[in-house]
Amino acid sequence: MNSVIMAQAEKLSSFDLSNDTEAHMFLERMLIAVDIQDQVIQAVFELKSRNLVQVGACIEQAMHSSISDFLKH
Repeated sequence: MNSVIMAQAEKLSSFDLSNDTEAHMFLERMLIAVDIQDQVIQAVFELKSRNLVQVGACIEQAMHSSISDFLKH
């Protein structure tokens, strides 16, 4: 998982997803399409515990992201 996804996961996991407006606005600023936003928010909402790896995996799965993490070095 790359550092961009981890940063998005960290921010997204801080939102109260029972009212998803804030999460939608954040994902919109990240230029994520509305249909993908819905998939991400639903997947994160269904998680029993929200750790960064699980939230990041939801984002990656919805976006079909396989970007390498060049920023770890």
